[in-house]
Amino acid sequence: MNTADTARERGVEVYNIGREYDDDLYPTIKTDKESWERTLKTLQEK
Repeated sequence: MNTADTARERGVEVYNIGREYDDDLYPTIKTDKESWERTLKTLQEK
């Protein structure tokens, strides 16, 4: 199993979930896709 693939799938899940909820109730879940992809790229480089 590729950890990066699993993390990407989980990240997309969280991203989609965050978009469905109200910002005020779930501010920490909500994130933008570009930010997530930058984070993932940084993790892959380590």
